[in-house]
Amino acid sequence: MLPVNCGSHADYQGIKELHFTVPANAKRFYKQYFRTFILYTIGIPDVVSYSKKSRAYLFKKFRGELGTGISEYIMSCRLKEAKSLLKYTDKPLSEISSYLCFSSQSHFQNTFKKHFNITPLGYREQTFH
Repeated sequence: MLPVNCGSHADYQGIKELHFTVPANAKRFYKQYFRTFILYTIGIPDVVSYSKKSRAYLFKKFRGELGTGISEYIMSCRLKEAKSLLKYTDKPLSEISSYLCFSSQSHFQNTFKKHFNITPLGYREQTFH
C-alpha cells in the first residue's frame, strides 16, 4: 500500500527550518522544491513562503524560467508521477489518487484524461501491451 501523506508541506518534519532563496537560475530551485513536496498538498502560498520572494516576483520568475504557471506545474508533476505509478505498479486508482493528494478518485481520473486524452486505466492497459 502506498503511504498517504497529503498534509501541508509545513507538516513535513523540519520544514520550518528550511529557508531557501530563489537563485538566478530558478529552474533547479523549483524542481528541487516540487520533488521534495509533491506528495503533500502544496499551493501557491506555500511556494511563495518557501521562496521568501514576493508573489508577483515569483510568478514572473517562474513563468519566465519554466514557461508555465505554478499551479499548472504542480499538477504536471503529480500527473507525471501518476503515469509512472500506473505503468510500474498494479495499485488501484483510488490508492494512486490518494497518494498524489487528489481530492477524489474522480478528480484524478478527470484531470488525467483532460491532460493526456486517455483515462488512467486506458493508459495502464496501453502501457502493458
